[in-house]
Amino acid sequence: MEPEKVKGSIVYRILIVILAAVLVGSIIYPKKITEHEEISKQTCRQRLDNILSAELQYQRYNDIYSDTLSKVIEFLKTSPEYAVYIDTVISRG
Repeated sequence: MEPEKVKGSIVYRILIVILAAVLVGSIIYPKKITEHEEISKQTCRQRLDNILSAELQYQRYNDIYSDTLSKVIEFLKTSPEYAVYIDTVISRG
C-alpha cells in the first residue's frame, strides 16, 4: 500500500520555491543597485575632474576664471589643443 499524500503538500512546495526565489532576489537586487551606484559615482568624479582641468586650462589661457560652464565649453570647442576634453565634457552633457 502506498501512503496517502496530504492534499496541501503541493501548495506548500510551491510556496517554498516562491519564497526561496524571493529570498535570492532580495539578496542579489540590492547588490546590483550598489554596484551601479558605484560605477555612476566613478563616472561623475571623472567628469568633474575633466571639467576642473578644462576650467584650469581656460584660466591659464585667458588669465581669468570663467563665470559659466558655457564659456569653458566654447573654449574647448574652438581650441584644438584641448580637444581631448570634448569627448567627456561636451558629448555626454
